[in-house]
Amino acid sequence: GQDLGLAWLDLASGQPWVEKVDAENTDSALARINAVELLVPQKLVEKIDLFEKLAPWRDKLTIQPNVRFESENARRLLLETYKVGDLSAFGDFSRAETAALGALIDYVSLTQKSDLSHLKTPRTALYTKTLVMDPATRRNLEITRTLANEKRGSLLDVMDETKTSAGARLLAARVSNPMTDMGSINHRLDDISFFVARQNLRENTRQELAHTPDLERALARLSLKRGGPRDLAAVRDALCKAEKLRSSLLALNPADIPANLG
Repeated sequence: GQDLGLAWLDLASGQPWVEKVDAENTDSALARINAVELLVPQKLVEKIDLFEKLAPWRDKLTIQPNVRFESENARRLLLETYKVGDLSAFGDFSRAETAALGALIDYVSLTQKSDLSHLKTPRTALYTKTLVMDPATRRNLEITRTLANEKRGSLLDVMDETKTSAGARLLAARVSNPMTDMGSINHRLDDISFFVARQNLRENTRQELAHTPDLERALARLSLKRGGPRDLAAVRDALCKAEKLRSSLLALNPADIPANLG
């Protein structure tokens, strides 16, 4: 019909996301996600008004046959992939969202040619509590890239003092999606204040993180049957570091630890 659904996936984390989008906000949603490849059905390209919204990403478009976005085929594929009898356990997905997610999973299966058992259950993206920015605004604010399309000199470049690849990815996602919900903002500030007030804990945590392997990437390679002994060692070492960090937190007074500390 006239509904639009958007689904996306980072193979490193194995987490698929689904979102309802309005035609007028399509470009804002795509700018927020900043995918390296965009799958679109042939029928969408034939809609001039929507195709114009895709203009900034035309070099990333992969046009697919309409049948790959048929909602009933997508539903059956998702049921088979996740080995469930009903998709309602994952959320109340519209036909458009189901079609987008099914086309995405189908494409990943075809291109990766591997078992998809590492994929997590799809989640509905709730971006109603984040700031909506059109592509021009994002570009002019130089959040993750400067006007010269370089990371150096951007807001992210100035802020990024992370010690891990996973942390860098998380920071980039958070900077790209500023929150508008005061409760969520205050929870995050509580986490920051917790470490600001404890210099020794903060420095020790950063030191441990600096020697922590990228668990997400290692698990992704292993799940896609592209990993090796080095990835197995990375999983082992990351789990050991996680246990060490957990122990350092458990040694503190539980009342001092923010309830939502991730």
